[in-house]
Amino acid sequence: ARVRGMFACAIADARAQRVYLARDPIGKKPLYTASCAAGLVFGSSVLALVAARGGRAAIDPELAGAFWDLSYVPPDRSILVGCRPVPPGKVWVLDWDGTQLGEKSCRPVAEPLRLARAGDVRDHLSSLIDQSVSRRLYNNPHPVSLLSGGIDSTVVTERMLRFRRGSALTLRGLLPWELDERYARYAARKLGVPLELLPSRTARLAEEVAWALDLQDEPLGMISFFPLALLLRRARAHGKILLTGDGGDEVFLGYGRPAQWTDPSNRGGDAEHLAARVMIGLPPPEWMSPWGRVTVGPALLGHMFTKLDRASAEQGVEVRCPLLDWDLLQFVRSLGPGQLFGDGKAKGLLKAQLSGWPRWFRDRPKLGFPYRIRWAWGVRKYEGLREMVSHESAAAFGARVPARLRGRPMGWKTRDIFRDFAAAWKMLAWSAFCCRLARFERPAAAETGRGGMRPHWQAGLAERVR
Repeated sequence: ARVRGMFACAIADARAQRVYLARDPIGKKPLYTASCAAGLVFGSSVLALVAARGGRAAIDPELAGAFWDLSYVPPDRSILVGCRPVPPGKVWVLDWDGTQLGEKSCRPVAEPLRLARAGDVRDHLSSLIDQSVSRRLYNNPHPVSLLSGGIDSTVVTERMLRFRRGSALTLRGLLPWELDERYARYAARKLGVPLELLPSRTARLAEEVAWALDLQDEPLGMISFFPLALLLRRARAHGKILLTGDGGDEVFLGYGRPAQWTDPSNRGGDAEHLAARVMIGLPPPEWMSPWGRVTVGPALLGHMFTKLDRASAEQGVEVRCPLLDWDLLQFVRSLGPGQLFGDGKAKGLLKAQLSGWPRWFRDRPKLGFPYRIRWAWGVRKYEGLREMVSHESAAAFGARVPARLRGRPMGWKTRDIFRDFAAAWKMLAWSAFCCRLARFERPAAAETGRGGMRPHWQAGLAERVR
């Protein structure tokens, strides 16, 4: 409970014959357990557990539909039967045989600070952001920020420069001077930080997609995973520890309009039932809508955290997120909507930290990074995509699949893939997972040493493309 930051750890007490499995209270890092003949195995990847325990692994049939609806696996479940995630902020107490004896909390406890004046709220938030960024500069002598040009990354980069000289990176758009690139260039000039624009074009798109999907553990169906994986691959040559603004939209409520966060009739759709049982850090405030509870809970935990962890950790990069600091989150969650939105605009409280910046920069609509893979791959008639989608994987989703894509993937027409590219991408991610899973499975009697392991799965889908 005294630790600040991201962690998943195991503590073995040989004298007491106890094992403690703990996960940070915000849930940034994954931790899974699985039963096996020898007892219990645990780790940060379900595929590693499959390899460790031997035998075949069964996909939970209930979760195919959930994956299709959400584009991620519900964060309180595992895609595989017999695997379980340790919940954020929990410590599982196990005996020497792997039997769970109880559950404790590792969530820090502190009295929330109540401030009424808007100026006091802004000032205290500013000090918390300073503290959070300073913490993440520890053991980071040459800090590098990922400066997208958005409000979140601009605030983080500005605070980084208060403490230490550093540099910034952004991913160049497929088209010159796309909107995000324009804002990143402006922010870098105003802050006086050197900005490196990393190339995003790739000549072998199908093989690059296969490489990116091979970084995943459980399937992730959001297209944004691909440009993130590319960005971090380019960025690791400039620094192995990166600061980002990830989490700013979920902490400071930056999606949509303020009314969407407060209207009790704004439902959470297919994920609404998850909000009651999946929480990170602190429970959402009572005034938050069902949709908001999903956004700051299961969607953040199952979508954003999982995406960021797989894209970074699998490439040997550590991504630090100052806006997801525990003390900062605890303070923001104690505020009311009037304090959070300030002038009635989404993310108003965080935008106030850039008070000297022009309104066209602070108050622009949220854009996101426009990689436009649907168009870039479509120009090549989606060469290689059809070969990477198995007919069995496409059939697993039944009537959820658009009618145009229900036939065998090799018969898909280019125009139909273009129209339903999000659906095709989900089937692509699911097929990639099934391919990786088959490689990690091994006979239970096989050796557990180096000679008994299957080849690394990175060669998998790219080989099928070739």
